[in-house]
Amino acid sequence: MLYENLAHAYDKIESTSGSLEKIKILSDLFKAAEPSVVDKVVALTIGKLHPDWKDEPEIGVAEKMAIQVVTAAASVPESVVRELLRKTGDIGSTAEELLGASAQATLFAQALTVPAVYDTLDEAAKISGSGSSKEKISKLVSILTDAHPIEARYILRTVTGSLRLGLGDMGVIDALSTAFTGSRDARSAIEDAFNVCSDLSRVACVLAEKGIDAVRKIHTEVGVPIRMMAAKKLSSPAEIMEKVEKKALVEFKYDGERIQAHKNGDKVTLYSRRQEIITNQYPDVVDLIRTHVKAKSCVLEGECVAIDPATGRIRPFQELMRRRRK
Repeated sequence: MLYENLAHAYDKIESTSGSLEKIKILSDLFKAAEPSVVDKVVALTIGKLHPDWKDEPEIGVAEKMAIQVVTAAASVPESVVRELLRKTGDIGSTAEELLGASAQATLFAQALTVPAVYDTLDEAAKISGSGSSKEKISKLVSILTDAHPIEARYILRTVTGSLRLGLGDMGVIDALSTAFTGSRDARSAIEDAFNVCSDLSRVACVLAEKGIDAVRKIHTEVGVPIRMMAAKKLSSPAEIMEKVEKKALVEFKYDGERIQAHKNGDKVTLYSRRQEIITNQYPDVVDLIRTHVKAKSCVLEGECVAIDPATGRIRPFQELMRRRRK
């Protein structure tokens, strides 16, 4: 699939206010994609090349670097880019306008495919070390020189994390259900699979290549975090009791950090509420699990709290934040 197809679909979605119409446009895009690239289409659409739990670097480009990329790709002074950015307020639209005005914009351009864009962004994200900024800029400029102006708009928005489509994960799930089953009736099965594997691109790939029955077979795996359930706020205890039909099991709300622990033999991996790996922050928790959990393979979930050893009282949540990665 050509990336241009994504860009035009994104443009339609962006200019559409109704959520149902947005989902319809995205569904048509999924149907038009080859099954082998649907996972990459989903990844680019949700703005994440990899799920957080894989601990892979994301593309995340700051505005300063994005300006340098557009400056080099459009062959204009940086001051021109900054001035136009002040007017548009959007680095994507700025790139689109400047590349559209560039005489070399499409003269030697080769058509960009979805895999080519995905792979280039992934390669750029993994560049590190001395001189990495220049190398990353060069990598991004190389893809912009082949981009049509509208493609440049969405490539820049993708790398800066501001795609502006107005569609969340559930919108993407609805579009996948409609595209590959003909209705939104399969959304629950797709959401269930997403909840247990925390990788919407993987679910999309299975759905596109093997169908909804294969999606229903996606199950919990040790080493793959389960998406954590979150409570919904209501205005009063009375409203809560009405919502749960006057039957509820209530427990103390601990002021700590929610942790999901996966144990496979001696290997213990800890995940945060957002499925990020936080194993190194809690070596004591890892040791406790290795020592006291007898199961060879299991998934545990709980709240990690700081406790004052002298009094046994729970310490404030901020105590745990001192362990956060810099």
